[in-house]
Amino acid sequence: ELSESFLRQCLWGIPTHKSGAAEVKRKFPDNSHDALLEVLRDFGLLRKCRESDSGEWTFLVPAMLPEIPLLSKYDIFKSWLPADAVQALKVLRRRFAMLALPGNFFSKLQLEWSLKDVGEEEHFLQEHVATFASRTASVLRRTEQQDRESAVEETVVVSMERRKGAFSSEIRVMGWVDFIGAEETASASSVGSTSWSLFREVTAKIRGSARECGNVVERVPILDPETGVE
Repeated sequence: ELSESFLRQCLWGIPTHKSGAAEVKRKFPDNSHDALLEVLRDFGLLRKCRESDSGEWTFLVPAMLPEIPLLSKYDIFKSWLPADAVQALKVLRRRFAMLALPGNFFSKLQLEWSLKDVGEEEHFLQEHVATFASRTASVLRRTEQQDRESAVEETVVVSMERRKGAFSSEIRVMGWVDFIGAEETASASSVGSTSWSLFREVTAKIRGSARECGNVVERVPILDPETGVE
């Protein structure tokens, strides 16, 4: 996250050093900063995050997210059955293969998912939540409850990998649901269901965005029931 004052300083100018003395080259006049920040937000390069006690806003810059691997319990490139999903009630998987994508393709998707405002719907107990893992992976959660049924938490992991070959980029999506609360178990007396709203939202967005960049091949991975290997 970057503070608004830091962003404005970058727009005003960057210090340069000549002969030991610091100089600043003006880039944009002060009266243009508000408009420039608005343009950066409109193009998905910035996202307003939170307001500090002093009233200053911070902004998320997805292109500056670190390149770090997912935790092993979420790593769906290592295995289609990560530790957190082993005991899941229900699981869905999708694989998307596509041609070369713009460098900020996945970062923009993460930005949309991260602070998305969810419309008020009766069966949602809490808002859409996304945790940024890196520029190439994200973990998202949503809680849902239907009438007369136990609440479930839907988790969706999205991970992108660039490879050599005809289809140089691959995005994997895996979603699973669990009852909320340790006392809940998958028994006949504990009925739970999900509309897979988060999984459907994520996969639909990937399809639409990828097709704008060219051909995309989507398929459902088939796993060996004994080994879990595709």
